[in-house]
Amino acid sequence: LTEEQLDLLKGAMAQVVSATESATGRHVAKLLDDLGVAPGVVAGKTGTSVNRASQVRTASFAGFAPVAMPRYLAFCVLQKDRAEGFYGGRYAAPAAARLLLHALGVLTPADATARDAARAQQVRAAAPARRTVASAESTTGR
Repeated sequence: LTEEQLDLLKGAMAQVVSATESATGRHVAKLLDDLGVAPGVVAGKTGTSVNRASQVRTASFAGFAPVAMPRYLAFCVLQKDRAEGFYGGRYAAPAAARLLLHALGVLTPADATARDAARAQQVRAAAPARRTVASAESTTGR
């Protein structure tokens, strides 16, 4: 790709992580704002899909940082059974952004707050029991 094409891609992916209502990564923009991190540090693309047969939702985010001179890439994929409102921008993007901020040295493990711990406990309590999914092994037994 040319430098101009790369700049266009980076700009488009930076817009995904903006505070505008239509931006699918607006939860990352809020996270950055709450942490006092300037906009434009993290960029990426959110994704959400539903397997109609199993009703498993997949939320994903592929992001990079810093936007101007990318050094780090993070890709987060989360899955949940029958979960309305389970979107890449709301769940996968903030998780990947935190990883990128750790890589940049903006966050440290000590930055985990009581609010984060309480939220994790709420999610665990609300999560349905795990179900076992049979693997699709080949007939050769591998």
